[in-house]
Amino acid sequence: MDVTLKENDRLWRGITPTVGITFLRFMIVTTASVRVYCNVCRPAVLTDGAVSYVDLALDLWVSADGKQTVLDEDEFNDLLLSDSERGKALDALAELQQLFRKQ
Repeated sequence: MDVTLKENDRLWRGITPTVGITFLRFMIVTTASVRVYCNVCRPAVLTDGAVSYVDLALDLWVSADGKQTVLDEDEFNDLLLSDSERGKALDALAELQQLFRKQ
């Protein structure tokens, strides 16, 4: 999925920790809309003042009209994860989908 930033667009990036999973969110804000791209990641780690995380390949794109698209499910399914971690990642995706349905 290609996303093009225009001259007056603003990009916001934030990390939201939850139990066992981190959401890395990119919000593209224009005067007309907000679009959101979320990565489902392993919990973020702070080491020597730097935040790092491992992307679990499962992503959610929310377009300006609210349509949700789950991305990279094939890559997620190919990862060697424990059943517990796979379940947490899928629960996190469901949580994200629910969150953006309410907005």
